[in-house]
Amino acid sequence: MPNEGGIVTRSIEKFVHGVLWVAEVFAVQILLLIVEVLLSAADVKRSIIAHPVLAAVALTIIVVVLGASISYWKLRRLKSYAATEIIVGAVLGFNSAYRMPANNFRFSEILGLLSAVYVVARGFNNLASAERQPQKAESNGQA
Repeated sequence: MPNEGGIVTRSIEKFVHGVLWVAEVFAVQILLLIVEVLLSAADVKRSIIAHPVLAAVALTIIVVVLGASISYWKLRRLKSYAATEIIVGAVLGFNSAYRMPANNFRFSEILGLLSAVYVVARGFNNLASAERQPQKAESNGQA
C-alpha cells in the first residue's frame, strides 16, 4: 500500500483536531465554571483545598488540551518541537540538580535527573528524525 504513512498521519491529525474541538466545545465552559468556583474564595489555596475534585478536573482538562496541542505541534513542526524538548529537558535536569542536597540524595531528585535525561534523549531523537526527513517536515508545516 503506497502512501500508508500519509494516511496514518492524516488520521492522527484528524483525531487531534477532533480532540481539540471537543475540548473547546465541552471543556471550556466547564473549566471556566470550575475556575470561577475556585477563585470565588478570598484565598485561592484554601478554595483549592476545599474543592479538590474541581481542582483535579480543571487540571485534567488543561493536561488533555495541552497534550493534544503539543502532539499537533510535534506533527506539524518536528524540528522546533525537538529543540524545545531538548531545552525543557535541560531545564528539568538543572532544576533537579539544583534542588539535590550534596549530603542527602533523595529518590525524587534522582528520578527527576533520569527523567530529564530521557526528555533530552527524545529531543535529540526527534531532531535526528526531522533532519532525515526535511521535505516531509516542511510539507507537514504547510498543509
